[in-house]
Amino acid sequence: MLFKRLVQAATAALALAMAAPGSAQQVLKVGSTPTGVPFTFLDTKTNSIQGVMVDLITEIGKDAGFQVQIEPMPAATARTVRARSG
Repeated sequence: MLFKRLVQAATAALALAMAAPGSAQQVLKVGSTPTGVPFTFLDTKTNSIQGVMVDLITEIGKDAGFQVQIEPMPAATARTVRARSG
């Protein structure tokens, strides 16, 4: 279920990036809850969110020609977004 949502989000991000015009590199902000090792977690040395999901969306972004910016997102907000999106 989690992997399915990740693939859906990555596909949507890719579609948005491909549809957006412009010569400058696009930046896609992605919200993540750093609570699910190994999927997403806070690296205390760099104070940045790391994990499999971050690696996946970053590589998809490189292939599509845009930069990915991972933003921390509270778990309650993520649940609200998921509930609204179906």
